[in-house]
Amino acid sequence: MDRRILKSKRLAAALVTTAVVAASMMPGVAQAATLTSSKLVLGDPRPNQTTVSYTWDVASATVATTVRCIRVEFDNTDGAGSGTKPAGMNVTSLGVSASSTLLNPSAWTVTNDNVNGVSTIANATGATPAASGNLIFTGITNGTTAETTYWALLNTYSDQGCTTAVDSTVVAYVFSNGQAVSVTVDPSLMFTIAGAASGTVCNGATSNQTTTGATVPLGRVSTSTNRIGVQNLAVTTNAAMGYTVLTRSTGVLTYSTANIDDHLGTNATPTVFPAAGALEAFGYTTNEAALGTGTANRFTSGGAKWAGFTGSNLEVAYASGPVTGASGQNCIAYQAAIDGLTPAGTYLTTVIYTAAPIF
Repeated sequence: MDRRILKSKRLAAALVTTAVVAASMMPGVAQAATLTSSKLVLGDPRPNQTTVSYTWDVASATVATTVRCIRVEFDNTDGAGSGTKPAGMNVTSLGVSASSTLLNPSAWTVTNDNVNGVSTIANATGATPAASGNLIFTGITNGTTAETTYWALLNTYSDQGCTTAVDSTVVAYVFSNGQAVSVTVDPSLMFTIAGAASGTVCNGATSNQTTTGATVPLGRVSTSTNRIGVQNLAVTTNAAMGYTVLTRSTGVLTYSTANIDDHLGTNATPTVFPAAGALEAFGYTTNEAALGTGTANRFTSGGAKWAGFTGSNLEVAYASGPVTGASGQNCIAYQAAIDGLTPAGTYLTTVIYTAAPIF
């Protein structure tokens, strides 16, 4: 054989042998087993967040070897660790949670190199890993740049000096901005006025006239019998602070040049309605015991109290918070009285209700 060819073959064999030996001497590379099903879950992936936990889930860990050192590196270039720490990321306060299930290194010594983004967790006694589980790193400050790929390198070692590799894995991760979500709920209001049959009781007063949702026909009043009618008010609203219902009239009950006076009691200070034949009066009462303005139970305390209508809006119903028609229901009773000098005729006025949700 040509000596030049023989010499070339011997040199090639020597180079291959040297390469194999060199590879076998690289800590954490040739001797390390690759962990499978590995993932890194950030407790809060938003940039610049502080005291964030990073949970590293792994499977197929080497269970026959005691681990005495864990090394984790965060890199902005590749999975080989050839770059630097992601901009703005801080691992100065990195620690390991006792809730970690792969092994529990909570009592181990943690050394953090924030300049290079490298942390080592070591203990002379060490611990044998479970076949699968997690390592929960705590106290990390996220980097400043979102939607950029970074790499995290995890290696475990059998010695406290982090030279004899046991397992290794590399994962990619990103920081992502939180999504601003908004939803608008339109205000709602339903207000209905319903009539009530004769014999309906409202705040202690029993009606003797039937009403509708649009009319209150009090009928033929006499000096021996006051006339009473009742209507029911129902409110449904999603207003955060509830609603108020106000009432007013367009004027006193009038026929030609005559009128029936409004009751002397006021909305602020309602009073007992006069007996039949005692004097002229026209007024209202409400069963609302929780009015929002003035004394809340002024109409209901100590027996039914009545107020005369005025041209100003005054409260007759109130509720706090969103309500449905079932819970937002009140009754209003009307009552008319005359004396012996009230001229004959049909007396008219208009009563107006305003429902106002409170947002």
